[in-house]
This record gives sequence, C-alpha cells and structure tokens, in this order.
Amino acid sequence: MKTFIRATLLVFHVGCGAISSISETAEVVEPTGTESVAPEWEAPVRDLLAENQILIVGEMHGNEEGPQSLWQTASLALEHHGAVSIGLETPESDTEILQAWMASDGLAEDSEALLQAWLWHPEMFDGRGTQAAMRMLEKARRTRQSGADLEVFAFVRPGEHDPGDQNPHEQRMADVITEHAQARPGRKVVILVGNLHAMIRPISLPEMQEIKPMAMKVRALIPETVTIRLAHSGGQSWGHGSEGPSLIELSDQDVPNTFELLENDDYDARWPVGDATPSLPAHPEVVLPD
Repeated sequence: MKTFIRATLLVFHVGCGAISSISETAEVVEPTGTESVAPEWEAPVRDLLAENQILIVGEMHGNEEGPQSLWQTASLALEHHGAVSIGLETPESDTEILQAWMASDGLAEDSEALLQAWLWHPEMFDGRGTQAAMRMLEKARRTRQSGADLEVFAFVRPGEHDPGDQNPHEQRMADVITEHAQARPGRKVVILVGNLHAMIRPISLPEMQEIKPMAMKVRALIPETVTIRLAHSGGQSWGHGSEGPSLIELSDQDVPNTFELLENDDYDARWPVGDATPSLPAHPEVVLPD
C-alpha cells in the first residue's frame, strides 16, 4: 500500500516581512550528528574554505544532514569571505526559479512558485527534493534578504549519453560549476552533490565505462577545489528504488567522530555526521510507500 504525504504551506508574519515554510505531517526528528561534532569540524572546514575557491560536499541523498552541513559550510564562507554561491544538483533550468525565490519575500505564492522547480518534482523524487533542502533554501533566502552576498544556482546541464558511459553527464556538471566559478573569481562556491560525483579519483562500476567524477574534472580546471564526504554511522535516507521512493537503511559503520583530512583517498576529507535522519519530500504530491 502507498500513501500520500501532504505538505501544508504556512505563512507567518514577522514585523513587516513574511516567512513561509512547509510543515511536515509527521513528527520532525532533528538531526543529531552535525551538532555534536561542531567543535571538531568548524576549524578544518574554515581552513579548507580559506585555501580553496570551490568546496564540494558529497552526500547520501534523502536526509537532514546533507542540506544542514551544506548550510553550515555556506555560513562559514559568508562569515569569513563575504560572497558565496550555493550549487545544487538539479537541472540548470531550475536556476531561474531558485534566483526568483532568493529575491522573494517568501510568501505562500513564492513557495508555490519554488515548488515548480524540477528539484521537487513528485515523480522524480530520489532524495534530493526534501523538506531539509527546502528549509535550507528558506535560510538562504532570509540571509540574502538581510544583505548577504549569497546566490543559488543549479548545475545539472541536460544532455544525452550512453547508459554505460556516465562521463558526459559528469563533464556537463563540471562545465556548469567551472563556468560559474571562473566568472566569479572572488566568490566561494559550495556544492551539494551525490557522493559519487564528489570523488577525485576514477571509479569502476559493473557494466560501465570507468567514471571520471565531476569533482575530478572541476579540479583539473580549477585546482583550488576540495571535496568532503559526509560519513554516516547508520540511520536511514530516502532514495529511489525500482518502484519509486524507498527508505534506505544505512549499515552501521565504524566512523571516527572527528573531522579528518585524507590522503590517497577518493575524497580530501571525511566529515562524520552521525546516523542519517530521513527527511520527507517537500512536494505535497510525492507518493511514498506505506
């Protein structure tokens, strides 16, 4: 049996402004991982931002910790460097919708317009268009409205490729990110993407040509690029199975509880964020398994 998860748009008036958010029909479970390691991750992330223009965060889609960690990174970049772009793994055509949201007052009609982006499409939900991502964008909008030099863009450039060769897809994403960064040399660019795309070494998968991930291609053009993998010790995330959205159990792993710089690894650093806390889809018409 499947059930509809309905999200309700709420509008709250604060002073002369208006803030909109999407409420969850289920109890909200706050993530526990990133907050508990704040003293350890903040200094190394700040140092990586100081040394690099582009910081790529590789996530497991569908949980609270990915968007939360990206926002923590963007906030640090704003505090210490002043101008930041947030890049999201969604089709390039969403950029216009995201920019309109960032310039809006966050009213109910603005939220409805934001939900027209592909990112939230009810038939395409794969863990990217979550309520956690929506809350992150609301924080970004408020921060920009307060005067911060903050923008959001989408970096998935559509195009065809052989199912057995993912490299054209990786290249197109890398092209959008490098074009954005090269046109804005004074900005920090923080990216949230699935963890495979954030790898800096080739990867081999069954029945596919060797993949040279997006981050590897970005670094080839902009050496000041660093990648971080969010490491979960267990928990659950929403993903996309053969019959649509599915709740994925993450096997318990022995993850160190401190931020760690890596050598000769698929990523430059590992950021432990505890158990994954699943985040429901933001679009009100996503059909989830019962």
